[in-house]
Amino acid sequence: MRNFANYHVDVRRHTSGVVKTICEQCLPTRHNKRDRSLRVNIDTGHCHCYHCGADFYVPDDAEERAKAERQAARKRRAASAVPQHFHRPVFDASKTTLSEATERWLVETRCIPQSVIAGLRITDVTFEAESGNPSYHPGRCAKVYAGGKLLGVLGQIHPLAAANYGVDTELYTAELQLGEMLAARGATPVYTPLPRFPAVTRDVAVVCSADIPVAKLSQCILAAGGQYLKGCELFDVYTGAPIPAGYKSVAFSLTLRADDQTLTDDHAEETMQSVLKALEDTFHATIR
Repeated sequence: MRNFANYHVDVRRHTSGVVKTICEQCLPTRHNKRDRSLRVNIDTGHCHCYHCGADFYVPDDAEERAKAERQAARKRRAASAVPQHFHRPVFDASKTTLSEATERWLVETRCIPQSVIAGLRITDVTFEAESGNPSYHPGRCAKVYAGGKLLGVLGQIHPLAAANYGVDTELYTAELQLGEMLAARGATPVYTPLPRFPAVTRDVAVVCSADIPVAKLSQCILAAGGQYLKGCELFDVYTGAPIPAGYKSVAFSLTLRADDQTLTDDHAEETMQSVLKALEDTFHATIR
């Protein structure tokens, strides 16, 4: 049996054959409200209106039950799949380091979490790779710290978790602890005059082990740059020939400026040598 009433089709007690009845979909726009424009095949469940073009199918009771069972099975699978995969991630161990794209995303100041942190004037912010959180991709996740206190975690949602919710693309999120962020909030900003002297830009590219996070290199550069180094920005990460296997080339753009004088070539060169020495001593990085 087919329940035509659920689809607003009046078959007037007919149990078989083809009947014509009023189409409820185009009835409000019809001048003749009694025009039976809907052709219904009770045996096959096929319905067609020659006036508005409506064409649909009314399933029988067995098909309705099968559809309901399939929907219930999908819901059960979705409910049980997420906890199960947390205990058995299927990822290549060789891909558990931060990818080049993810390192860019974590380091560049244009990402949303760092924009929020910068808006609260939080200082001494560091990122550390995190591979033990089952909700995230083991090679694309990082914890955020400020002065040693955990502010939150951010990264790519585990692909298996995303797939269970119908997401077939890379999905990134950030979980930030508002209380800790407000506690680490910086002081009210104070007006600082614009620099009187021009800045000098120098690029530096070094080759280092592929498992060294870019954030660690950036922190080393800023610490070794001294009073003249005002900024350090990543602009390239490269792997492949002629770089040896297991290594990568990382390039930064450094901004140098003196507050009380025009920076000379000697000052800039001294700063660059200090930076290169620190990278070599700390990470065995060599200039490219």
